Amino acid sequence: MAKIIYIHICIDEFDNLLRDSHRGYENLLYYLTRTSGLSCTLITNRIDIAKEITDARVLSSLDTLNAIYFKSYTKDQCKDTLEDRIKLAFVDGFITHEALDVLATYVAEEGGDIRKGLSILRFCGTFAGKNNLYEINKETMQEIIQKHNILKDGEALISTLSLSDKIVLASIYSLVMENLREYVDSRDIFARQDYFRKILKLPSISRDTFSVYLTRLSTAGVVEIRRVSRGRNRGINSLVTLRYPRDAVRYMICNDPSLTKLRDLLIS
Repeated sequence: MAKIIYIHICIDEFDNLLRDSHRGYENLLYYLTRTSGLSCTLITNRIDIAKEITDARVLSSLDTLNAIYFKSYTKDQCKDTLEDRIKLAFVDGFITHEALDVLATYVAEEGGDIRKGLSILRFCGTFAGKNNLYEINKETMQEIIQKHNILKDGEALISTLSLSDKIVLASIYSLVMENLREYVDSRDIFARQDYFRKILKLPSISRDTFSVYLTRLSTAGVVEIRRVSRGRNRGINSLVTLRYPRDAVRYMICNDPSLTKLRDLLIS
């Protein structure tokens, strides 16, 4: 008699598959929901991920899926978990009780993702080593959280944007800081990025190509574009606002090797 084999597969952070390959994500879902003797548990931080499915074959199978929603960790739960990690990683007293309370409160308020807290704890060790610190108190923890977020956002800009995107973003940053306004005119941005490209010894780009780069920054959520009329028969004017933290953009300019010549120009 043939032996019946049943397999259950558990996949953590399933939403990462969607980011890497939308088609692959849907094909895998189809396979997991249609194969005999196979079941699965998919773990994701996104409760609306099913809305992004476009394959009709997969949609017809979703009625068979059962969703289990877990509540975010509370402050006390975050504190207990982080305290256990602190005991394993650091000497006693390095992270004060007040500093731990600040960190646990922040993690809980940001959705209870312990991985964010662990990332900050790793940064605490790096920060303390660079600054010869033997204790992380409440005030230092608040500073570290802010610096950690700037570094994380800035590194994301460095790793995900093309050089031309970065030049346009640096142009927006320079105009915002120069004019002390929340918004800048796209025509001024075009002129400034052309000047920056000359400094970097890159060829000029057309206005159409510039619009593509600007739209990409908007789609990525880095900037916001608001189009306003210049009056009757005078066309449309585009006003651009930074949606990303200024300190993160400054970090990008300071730490991206391809922008070294702009760093010397923009960062005093």
